[in-house]
Amino acid sequence: MEEALIALLLADPTIAALVGNSVFPVARPEGSTLPAIVLHRIGGAPLNADDGEVGLENARMQIDCWTRTYTEEKH
Repeated sequence: MEEALIALLLADPTIAALVGNSVFPVARPEGSTLPAIVLHRIGGAPLNADDGEVGLENARMQIDCWTRTYTEEKH
């Protein structure tokens, strides 16, 4: 799921213009450029129907946006 969400973010021209390719799963690599986005799965559970699991999951994602300054973050 993280890979699909990263691809979705990078396909958005506005986001790509702001962060380039700096969208990462779990943690921002040391020395990576800013601004950046980090996606981290923080929870979720399988979705169920009357006859059991349906093969989908209700995932909870945390999205952290990293910038060099507070002023930059506000834009």
